Amino acid sequence: KMALLASVPMIIGGVAALGAYILLMGSMSVFVIPWLAVYIGLASDDAIHICMAIKQERRPLPEVLSHVGSMIVLTSVTTIIGFGSLIFADLKIVQWVGVWISIAMCCELIASLFLLPALLTLFDRRSSLPKFADRHSAA
Repeated sequence: KMALLASVPMIIGGVAALGAYILLMGSMSVFVIPWLAVYIGLASDDAIHICMAIKQERRPLPEVLSHVGSMIVLTSVTTIIGFGSLIFADLKIVQWVGVWISIAMCCELIASLFLLPALLTLFDRRSSLPKFADRHSAA
């Protein structure tokens, strides 16, 4: 369950960036597709760090986010700056890949810091509720 929830920010960031790329470029280039693997590798780290910190530290979500959140922001910002610097490359496709991954990482970071904790809280509350059958068998 946690692995599926951890993939949500990555999917949101990728879809938002692909949409922005297609809006700006008009179509998708075949040369961008191999960079999807790079994005998946980069984007999955943030959510994994949050989920593992919650699972291992067994502290409340706000404490985990205050501890892990600053590290996630720092690593994501350095990645965004690094790929954003590709805008100065000579090849247009390399420039657009840098822009695409930078946009995707921004969207993924926002989703990891805001949407993922909300989803984890929501599903944690739902799993702690008694099951429907349990409530009616006790009556």
